[in-house]
Amino acid sequence: MIKLTLDKILEFYDVPQLFVARDTMDTNYLCVLYRKERGFEYLAVQISNIRLHTFLCGDLDLRKAYENPEQDNSLYHVLVEKEQILADRLLQPNEITAEMLPEAGYYFDAEDAIEDSNTDTLQINIPSSDRSFLADMATRMGWTASTLRKASRNIAVL
Repeated sequence: MIKLTLDKILEFYDVPQLFVARDTMDTNYLCVLYRKERGFEYLAVQISNIRLHTFLCGDLDLRKAYENPEQDNSLYHVLVEKEQILADRLLQPNEITAEMLPEAGYYFDAEDAIEDSNTDTLQINIPSSDRSFLADMATRMGWTASTLRKASRNIAVL
């Protein structure tokens, strides 16, 4: 059993529909709601910072992230109950049903997320040619979204 910590809610309708969580080793899990029987049940895929960034930029179909994970044995059943997020078991390919997977054709729209957000948001437009460089640099430096948000408070535009 792996205890996860909520990093960011991406879609919310009554309950979180799609969110990013992290484990104690700072591994990302992209979690999508599929059932509300015993607590809330999510299908989670381990996802690298670079691939998560690709998804958050709207360049990766959500279903493809689950159908083609970056490594084998990276899909988990996640249970959210009593304010705990637990990846309680690794799923085998034959356990994953079509009903568990998100619909094809869903691309995350950061613009909608920014408009719906109740938090202060810093949006930086980076030329597409530089995005992979910045994502790679952030990964190598160990920068997280919260680190960048804190740093952005100290940025001066000259």
